[in-house]
Amino acid sequence: VLWTVQVQLGATRFEHVPVLVHRVSVDVFRRNISPRAIGYHLRMPRVCTVPMFPLDGVFLCPGLLLPLHVFESRYRDLLEHALDGEGLIAMTHPTVGHSVQDEFDPPVHEICGLGKIVEHESLPDGRANILLRGETRLRILEELPKIKEFRMIRTEEVPDVLPSRDLTDELAELHDSLKRLGVGGLQDLQGLPPQQFVDSVLVGLPLSPEIKLELFSEPLVDARLRRLIDNLPGRNTPDIDIGPGDPRLN
Repeated sequence: VLWTVQVQLGATRFEHVPVLVHRVSVDVFRRNISPRAIGYHLRMPRVCTVPMFPLDGVFLCPGLLLPLHVFESRYRDLLEHALDGEGLIAMTHPTVGHSVQDEFDPPVHEICGLGKIVEHESLPDGRANILLRGETRLRILEELPKIKEFRMIRTEEVPDVLPSRDLTDELAELHDSLKRLGVGGLQDLQGLPPQQFVDSVLVGLPLSPEIKLELFSEPLVDARLRRLIDNLPGRNTPDIDIGPGDPRLN
């Protein structure tokens, strides 16, 4: 059963639950989706222009799925624009101290997550349900002048950089630390590539926005892993479950 978190943005509601692409088959919008059929690789130019969707508390990492309920008129326009093209949307995060709850166009962090629309369901009243698949990280080079109500950005890809050395010991240290903290769902992360293991943990743990932004923005996987270990909560967290489908993944 998917557990939905609702975020209120003025008159707009967005429902979102990211799930791990590689580990589960999920029923979203009453359609069965096979993770293996979806995959998560995308060929894209080094620099690209995409619409951006700012949302508090959401970090869309490669290999995660993010259902969204699109309600507000400007984001309906954004969705139409994306569907007319390659189906790409950049999920951005407001900079620390700013929020979409309080500002119409808050400043956003320079590193964001690129998502591709893999499912789309139009509703009779103009709203829509979509499913984004995390593809890669992007760095915002500039925000372009508005043509419509939604915002456009020119970006460059920020690929993960894997070290030449093996990360088995550090991943085991992270796993053991999470187990001691009482974090659930760890069995669902076994067998994931190191970068997906780390990303799944960083978005699932109750860390501060500042720490999450720092971790999310780090392209070096070994450095991201080390910083995550160093910033683990120092208390028991038995109510946190980071397995697929948990609403606190974002």
